Amino acid sequence: MIVEAALAAAALVLGGHTDEQRPLRIDVANGRVTRVKGSVLDYECEQFGPVGPVRFYVRVRARVDRHGRFSFVTGDRVERIGVAGRIRGTTATGRVRMAGTIATGQRCESPVVRFHVRAR
Repeated sequence: MIVEAALAAAALVLGGHTDEQRPLRIDVANGRVTRVKGSVLDYECEQFGPVGPVRFYVRVRARVDRHGRFSFVTGDRVERIGVAGRIRGTTATGRVRMAGTIATGQRCESPVVRFHVRAR
């Protein structure tokens, strides 16, 4: 399909902001999302309340399907990042969520945060 051919043809760097007005960058190469860098502002812990913003930088190999969709969850129990989205031309939309624990073992998580990024 056209989306697969366009994504396979060139590397793409997408940048923009989340609904929390935090920067987000997504790198795509050879039909795969390869890197995601960003942060979440609202990171709520059970006992301690909000401890954000929390930054993340992950390297992945998430395949972009023929409809432009991709998703992944990566990280360990202390910090898991989930990203799902759709690439259309030089724009991507989707959502990101973080969950994990802090040093005391308290569980923390962000809400689902939406994003809209464009080619840089």
